[in-house]
Amino acid sequence: MSRGSQLSDSERAEVIKLLAAGKTTLEISKILKRDHRTIKTFVANPEKRPEGHRGPTKKSVTAREKTRLKRAMAKQPLGTSKEIFEAAGVSMKPKSSRNRVLGQLGKVRKSVGKPSLTARHKAMRLDWDRANIRRDFSTVLWTDECRATLDGPDAWASGWILHGTSPPPRMKRQQKGGGVMFWAGIIDDIVVGPFRVENGVKMDSKA
Repeated sequence: MSRGSQLSDSERAEVIKLLAAGKTTLEISKILKRDHRTIKTFVANPEKRPEGHRGPTKKSVTAREKTRLKRAMAKQPLGTSKEIFEAAGVSMKPKSSRNRVLGQLGKVRKSVGKPSLTARHKAMRLDWDRANIRRDFSTVLWTDECRATLDGPDAWASGWILHGTSPPPRMKRQQKGGGVMFWAGIIDDIVVGPFRVENGVKMDSKA
């Protein structure tokens, strides 16, 4: 059986035979155990054949090109295979060949959605703790500021990183933010809210 959305010659002949027998595309897909969309695509245009990659293909890289690819991956972690190859000045098509080469050098990972704390952030948190250590927090709702914002990182996209390295955090949204968010909390089994959060508003004491 063919892979993906392509039919083998024997499957194509079987589809034509079943169509002549009055079978529907759905019935044919169940008989051949193929996706219904694949059968419908073939019936819509039986003469169409899958086209291979146009032009010469490159299936390997030199040691020097590998070094340039490693350097590009280190400079722009979480980049796509196309971005990395362009940055390294290496020409290779198709995408499957690029991914095979990069698979020897690294791996695909998602970014960290929550930015790591800097030394300044840690110092500010300690100062806040010292100033509020005696405060009654029984009526305080705690919120992760990184998650309660429409403009924070979302860790949606993934990309290539070198072996032995960790995925870095994304400081901005890949989809440029947007949307509508509602916020609510519970104190002593009492629901507080919900409130609609305006674009760009962070859930802190001033909100």
